[in-house]
Amino acid sequence: MEIEKFKLDLQNAPWSTCEMFEDVEDKCSVWTDIFKDICEEHAPKRKFKLRRQTLPWMSGALRQKMNRRYKALQKAKKERNNEGLWKEYRKLRNEVTAELRRAKSTYFAELANCQKINTRKYWKILNQASGKESNMKTIRAIKSGTGALVTNDREIANILNKHFATTGENFVSRSLKQPLRANSRAH
Repeated sequence: MEIEKFKLDLQNAPWSTCEMFEDVEDKCSVWTDIFKDICEEHAPKRKFKLRRQTLPWMSGALRQKMNRRYKALQKAKKERNNEGLWKEYRKLRNEVTAELRRAKSTYFAELANCQKINTRKYWKILNQASGKESNMKTIRAIKSGTGALVTNDREIANILNKHFATTGENFVSRSLKQPLRANSRAH
């Protein structure tokens, strides 16, 4: 911000327009509008990302590493031909990816092992993490393991219970088995 230009604009602002109004509220409003316009013109603009809800497995250290990765990418994009910058970015990218997977997997493993959490809360957290929205619908019929169509509510409940009883464990074991994919090409 250029301080001298800012001061000059404040001196040359049409402050006398405030005197045109009788009401104190109107004067204050006009003064505020003039001042805000000058400030917006001279204040440095900064981009930032609004985050909705923080993920339960996200730590401050992980967020800082993600910010370092982002800054490394910005530097590498500025100097496209600097292979050292791209190498640093790729290293940080792979580290962040691995740490994210590890943190997420650990979180769900601990959640699955926690005996005290109620089932409804468990599924709510699991669905939030997997990006599924809560959308309750009545199930009228379902295919059994043999392929037969089942319409009895109790049998449907038993089939679903059998399927979902191991979903959390399967989710954790799948996320642990996912290999890290190293993408070595420059972006």
